[in-house]
Amino acid sequence: MCDEDKPYVALRNGWMVQITPRNAAGWRGLGAWLLPFLVLAGVFTAVVSRELGDTVLFALTGLFLLVTVGLCIQMIRWMLARAEIVDLKEFQAIKRGQKSGRKR
Repeated sequence: MCDEDKPYVALRNGWMVQITPRNAAGWRGLGAWLLPFLVLAGVFTAVVSRELGDTVLFALTGLFLLVTVGLCIQMIRWMLARAEIVDLKEFQAIKRGQKSGRKR
């Protein structure tokens, strides 16, 4: 897949990475990942709104958080594999080089 066809752009600045949908395919992919989370959150809300014991509530909340973290990690890995990665430190170095070239 060439870089122009990739549905996401990942801006990397050191350890920070920001993934953004680039086109309609990117937005569809993001929606496809968010749909299972919305279903999970709805089921969790419906179950937790019932009268449950503290131990059961604590266990369900922990399970919900673990599944949510797992889903987020998999979504990030999937999007990064389909993203054009732009290193902002390299970009800033290029811009500084262009500015110093203009000042001369």
